[in-house]
Amino acid sequence: MSAAPPEISALRALGEAQRVDEYIEFWPAGTLATGVFSCVACGRTVLCTYQLHPCPTCDGRLWEDPSSSPYAQGEMPLTTRLAAYEEWEADDLGQTADFVRGASLAVVVGPVLWLFLAASAFLLLR
Repeated sequence: MSAAPPEISALRALGEAQRVDEYIEFWPAGTLATGVFSCVACGRTVLCTYQLHPCPTCDGRLWEDPSSSPYAQGEMPLTTRLAAYEEWEADDLGQTADFVRGASLAVVVGPVLWLFLAASAFLLLR
């Protein structure tokens, strides 16, 4: 048996030293799952509470855990994104409540105003 040249032995040692666990678990659309998932095709991150749907951005049907994804290293931390989402949700709920208050006021005040105008016209023209 012949021994391998030192260059090949060094390359083998370097390759084994940089080897990491590259297992990434994927979930197809339709899977019952709870947690945060990233689309494999476009990288969009969603929060799933029951069933994974196709990606709303690219219609991708394969999801992965962003913490194990090799592509999610430049993104903002999950806690920061969730805090931003909760802030946006609170602001959106506030705007919706303001709209509902305004619409209900318009539904009540509008007919009263037209009734007043009709009564005034009736009394003036009578």
